[in-house]
Amino acid sequence: MYRFLDHVVFQQLFQPPKANAPGEFERIEEAQTDFLVENLKKHRLILWVNIILVLFLGIYGLEVLLKTGNTAIVVSGLLAPAMITGAAWFAISFGGIPEKFISVAFTLTFSMYLSFTLSMTLLTCLLVAITPWFIGLFILVPIYLTLYLASILYDNVDGLKIGLDTALLKFSRATINYYQKQGLVTARETEQEFSYGEDAFVTDKDVSQFTYYLNTLERNLDQLEENKDLGIANHLIASSIQILFNIIFIALDERLEISDEVHEFVLKAHKMKQSEVDEFTMSSLHIIVSKLSDQIGDKTKGELKQIEKRLEITKESFETEVNDIEKQKLADLIFSQTFRQLLELVSAYRQFIFMRE
Repeated sequence: MYRFLDHVVFQQLFQPPKANAPGEFERIEEAQTDFLVENLKKHRLILWVNIILVLFLGIYGLEVLLKTGNTAIVVSGLLAPAMITGAAWFAISFGGIPEKFISVAFTLTFSMYLSFTLSMTLLTCLLVAITPWFIGLFILVPIYLTLYLASILYDNVDGLKIGLDTALLKFSRATINYYQKQGLVTARETEQEFSYGEDAFVTDKDVSQFTYYLNTLERNLDQLEENKDLGIANHLIASSIQILFNIIFIALDERLEISDEVHEFVLKAHKMKQSEVDEFTMSSLHIIVSKLSDQIGDKTKGELKQIEKRLEITKESFETEVNDIEKQKLADLIFSQTFRQLLELVSAYRQFIFMRE
């Protein structure tokens, strides 16, 4: 039985012929080979059970059934499991089953396919027995054998797709997130509830502006992390502060009183004293963190609290006797890290930021 299945039914699966190269075969992956071997063992066992049933019916069961039973009731009764298990078995796809549950998939398909084939075997034997011999030999038996062969091939071909739905889902989510980050699609085009939450109040304009600010902030930080002189660094810090306030304005629909001061800060930061830049940046970051904490504080698992604590420690260190150069390096490093962390948090929790109570 194993050799029959291996050389007749499974041969074209183990060695699929190349479309444009007669006599040559495609090479399948090791995981696919392992699956086909396991599935071959499953179908060998199912086939043996069906053969045993045919032998039993031929020796004893079918004769007793025809003499003492009502064939019409038996046929009707066999149609139910054949149709139910057959339809369910063909409807269930390996592609929708995660790869880590492949053992469950084997058990599931074995049980349903065995029930389906036993029902069909008994039904076919019964129909062959109560119909003229030429009808059974030339019509019923070929129908049963071709259906059985098609079912085996379908089960194997479908099984090679195991985990496909999961992989496609991950790929689709990653692609949509990338397109949204690049501003190539809008909330309406990607189903608003997927990226921004079902209860989010967000328009296409909000999505575009939000994406623009995120990208601009990331570019600012890339430049800030390079070795820049004091004036350029201060301007980038001020610009980053303004971007974060703009994000709050879009996401929370709340224009803060400090907005005009921030605008002036951006214009004058490059020529301000380092201590003034540090003080204004520190106070602005406290406001930003506080606003974000009100909106997503329960989702970020303490990240915003860590930022607040870091800012407090930095403020205390500024008050110690450290030379101006060291203060500048420390300030740029702390602010850069804080901006980067806020950027990641805002990007990751955007679906909660846009929610309104």
